[in-house]
Amino acid sequence: MTEIHFYRGLRTIGGTVIEIATDSARCLFDFGSAGLDAWQRPVNPRPDKRVYDALRTGALPAIDGIYDHTDLCDLPLDPYDEDAKRPVFFLISHVHIDHIGSLDYLDESIPVYMTRKSLRIYQTLCELGDFEYRPHRNCVALDDGDWVTVGDIRFRALPVDHDIPGACGFEIVTPDGRIAYTGDFRLHGFDRADSLDFVRAVQGADLCISEGVTVSFIEDFDAVIPTDELSERSNSEARILTEIGAAAGLAPGLVFLNVYPRNLERLRRLPELLRQHDREMVWEPDTAFLLESCCGLRDLSVYTPFEKGERSRDRRYITREILQSDPGRYVLQLSLDNLLETLDFSGCNPLYLHANGVPLGDYDPAYRQLLDFLEMQNIPFLTLGCGGHAEPANLKFLLETIAPRYLVPLHSLTPEKIKIRGSQQILPPENSVYKLENGKLI
Repeated sequence: MTEIHFYRGLRTIGGTVIEIATDSARCLFDFGSAGLDAWQRPVNPRPDKRVYDALRTGALPAIDGIYDHTDLCDLPLDPYDEDAKRPVFFLISHVHIDHIGSLDYLDESIPVYMTRKSLRIYQTLCELGDFEYRPHRNCVALDDGDWVTVGDIRFRALPVDHDIPGACGFEIVTPDGRIAYTGDFRLHGFDRADSLDFVRAVQGADLCISEGVTVSFIEDFDAVIPTDELSERSNSEARILTEIGAAAGLAPGLVFLNVYPRNLERLRRLPELLRQHDREMVWEPDTAFLLESCCGLRDLSVYTPFEKGERSRDRRYITREILQSDPGRYVLQLSLDNLLETLDFSGCNPLYLHANGVPLGDYDPAYRQLLDFLEMQNIPFLTLGCGGHAEPANLKFLLETIAPRYLVPLHSLTPEKIKIRGSQQILPPENSVYKLENGKLI
């Protein structure tokens, strides 16, 4: 018998936690951090009580058998047992904070599987100190398409197109049926063929568990006509690169560029693109380190005031004075954390170009603060970007290609809108349990 536990992420964008349990194994995916940053003001963590406090405040799901016994203190949960009858393991679809952000709270011995590219990014982020608690030490790299068996559960990672390298969906097979988990996917990135190959590979699954982010922001998914094509209004990664290059080419002075550092496929193309517009891309040191470690880039230009520690011979260092002396020659990556740097370039006719960086949108109070700060300095603001999730028409095409017997839409504010012909929609409540028997969901 196969049980499917739906813990979290059912009506939120992020924080998905699902378990597939059989008589001989337990498989969980993903393990994001939705809720961990619920405090409106910084609250100091208690170093010796991180897991306990996160469980008590509801930031972590109360699940038996996945936390270290010393971290649980007096909480009535069973701790992880490496010698338990049923081995426990996790699958990670990609290294975005809402899918991996709670990983450092697990018992460190639990095997966590992710693609080889994802593992490389995760290890690099750990070196940069992106995870405040403890890097997970038992991560296992998966090769695309290779089957792995744990107990009576078989699974494989299949690459999909998303705005971070290494993203994948999973095909999971138990004695009671086939399950497809899409992770986050789209068709408007650099690897759209991966998403098309994925849906064909898992076609006819008994159950498909799918993200549905973009449907949160439309009225009627039923009226959407499915297609694998991009509309004329679609913002693809290729179009965004073209528009960034054009904006940089037309700007009279220095360009500040706020980008999402984990969108490495976009970032690694920027230096050559900007050279075509007589611009030099200058990076923040941590982003340069990601590009060097995960993409193999060398000879990157790095902004000297942000550098920490010894300088690398493989980098070209750009000082504040160099930018001020010839501002029309450069594009400077500038994250929100370093926004005050704009104060030193008031005479450089700057443009602030926002391309999916933080803060992402006006739902974040910091977005309004950013605009007000730039307006105070008379710095023009231009936003360009595209999301990491399939547009509604593409999503419907992808799901109809999978053609599952049952469809569980989640990772959406309005999953009830996501229905496709020929599939029975299931909307599980949080902490509900379903059984899969002979391909039937009960």
